[in-house]
Amino acid sequence: MVQSWNCDGQPKDGLNYPNASGAHAPHENYGNACVVCGLPKEAMENNKTVVIPQGKKPTNWLIPGAIALTLLTLGVVGWLLLKPKPTTQGTQQPIETQQPIETPQAVTNPSIANLISTGDKILLEASPEKSAGAAAMGQQNWSEAIAQYSLAVKNNPNDPESQIYLNNAKAREQGTPLTIATVVPIATSPDSAKEILRGIAQYQSEFNQNQSGRLLEIIVVDQNPADRSIASPLAQTLIDNPDVLAVLGYGADLSSKLAMGTYESSQLAVLSPVNTKIDGTNLKLISLNQAEDKLVEDYLNSVAKTLLGYAQKQKTSPKVVIFYNSSSDYSNNLKDALSDTLPQVNGSLIEAIDIDASGFDASQAINQASQNQANTLVLALSKDRITEAISIAASNQNKMLLLGGDEMYNPEILVQGQDDIGNLVLAVPWNSQPGDTFAQEALQLWKGRVSWRTKTAYDATKILAQVVSQNPNRSDIYQSLQQGITLESGAINLSIFDEVPLVEATKGNQGPPGSTHGFSAI
Repeated sequence: MVQSWNCDGQPKDGLNYPNASGAHAPHENYGNACVVCGLPKEAMENNKTVVIPQGKKPTNWLIPGAIALTLLTLGVVGWLLLKPKPTTQGTQQPIETQQPIETPQAVTNPSIANLISTGDKILLEASPEKSAGAAAMGQQNWSEAIAQYSLAVKNNPNDPESQIYLNNAKAREQGTPLTIATVVPIATSPDSAKEILRGIAQYQSEFNQNQSGRLLEIIVVDQNPADRSIASPLAQTLIDNPDVLAVLGYGADLSSKLAMGTYESSQLAVLSPVNTKIDGTNLKLISLNQAEDKLVEDYLNSVAKTLLGYAQKQKTSPKVVIFYNSSSDYSNNLKDALSDTLPQVNGSLIEAIDIDASGFDASQAINQASQNQANTLVLALSKDRITEAISIAASNQNKMLLLGGDEMYNPEILVQGQDDIGNLVLAVPWNSQPGDTFAQEALQLWKGRVSWRTKTAYDATKILAQVVSQNPNRSDIYQSLQQGITLESGAINLSIFDEVPLVEATKGNQGPPGSTHGFSAI
């Protein structure tokens, strides 16, 4: 039997652990490192010498940022993509050691209230109608809130926040809504947050239109994954709200781990990739101590197999140069998956180029790749490296096959890249197919095409809303999800582990405003 050990985030051996996240409520662990703060087991033992190599980080939870929202339509391969990549500018300030947060009095920081809204505050772009709707919601004037948010939706149908708050006002007017919270990175990654919220809003609208009983209310929560100090207090605020039946969101960053530990100790169910396990059609929540990264590994292997399989069809023997950024775990892991897959497609690795290395020059790198007779370039880059990706594409001038992972699926690469990224092929978790009911309804609702983030957020909301509506009791929901639920047929799509869909940047007007290209399914 594996012996458990407790950690509160405060080292007992007198040593300093700069990569640990700081104090937290006591948490029981079974592995070699605390899943909440990252301290090794030895740190909780008195008078034991432990050597931590400079700069060494615990890696048991370092799951890539962009595989996120893929994983929950896939059971869990969706919500990891919710995690935005941290900024690389400047140095993050150290987190001060603090006492574990255990009481409501510890979470009365007024700034937390500004991160949470059911419609009484505007977290995204404001408009006169939205501001008026927020004021009406604050006064519990539901009919006026409905009128104002209806105008906001009419004037800007692409805004998911207005749609959610309109639905919330209707739910409040009817009374006793079913309330779930969703945590998204609005301040740090507003475009991704909007894509996620569109999926949530779309299912909320569908659920409420077809519901004769209690309607669904969504609490929107903005969390910056880089700000660990706010993670547990923010989670505690949702725990202290008795209306909140469950929570949707979070990724694999340390802030999410801190929050997840807080929810787990209070038995408030959170549907997230780091605590969700799929076995056939059975979905269940598991302890952070039991969480595994295998789904992520399987997904990245599938991305590599799909991209290089496409390259083999185009080039027979792909001679590949991989561009990656070593500061990103997603990028490192995708690079490794690509390297491991090359022998399966009769391919060879010419070079793996780290764009984080000093003196990186895109033009020089492409010239060298050409001299080495490379015929395929793969952008295994994180989404904060769009500028470098476009420089590589511009230097390539469409001479070599250009491929990439899902983090390159970004409107900015289309707007900034223009003709330089023509024919760029990406592996992404979902794309619309002819006759796709969801895509058709999304096009009508949002007056434009939606991304895989929207689709997977829709699926995740559907799963959680159905559980909540069947037994709207917080404790029962938690127990039900821990024991496992049977998913409806078609609720998840595990075929993504066989072959991830491909899209290509093609010329036309199907892209975002200001672009000459859009992504179309291959």
